[in-house]
Amino acid sequence: MRRVLVFCVLLASTQPLLADEEIDPGPAPREAVEKARAYLNQASVGQMIGIAAHTAQLLSHGQPENETEPRAVKDSNGRVVPGKFGLVYDFRWRGLLGDGQTQLAFLCDRQGNIEKVQVLASNGLPWAGANLLLQPLRAKLKDAVNDLQVDAQFRQNLQQRIDNTDAKGLLEIGLRYRVQ
Repeated sequence: MRRVLVFCVLLASTQPLLADEEIDPGPAPREAVEKARAYLNQASVGQMIGIAAHTAQLLSHGQPENETEPRAVKDSNGRVVPGKFGLVYDFRWRGLLGDGQTQLAFLCDRQGNIEKVQVLASNGLPWAGANLLLQPLRAKLKDAVNDLQVDAQFRQNLQQRIDNTDAKGLLEIGLRYRVQ
């Protein structure tokens, strides 16, 4: 267990960070914030996020709740990245052992495209169920990816996430390319 915690701390230290403070409309265009919000607030997108984060759980509803104002995004050195912003949502779910909540931050570029998903808080194990489901399906998923009419780089990116049983990475690709 200690190794897992050390790995998570090391991994988190290399990722962009969501700042505690809210941002003013200056660093990120208001249209970009609204574009990201409109996409994230769609029921089908909320369900996709909920299923990826907590596959075995039943969401009380697919829509994220308690959205905050946009927040600044900081790089690994603690400097605010101009134009980038994060939107924070709470997801509530029901499991066999009780109810749960996961708070996710969606880190966006200056055009409102989602680049990363960051878990801020959870009383569950986000991505664990989806990662377990990916393992036995890897060969079939890779065959399906090979049949897609997409460029080689995109195909390679998908296959890498499948090889690594990376449900979070697959979700990020889906969000980036606005899959619904």
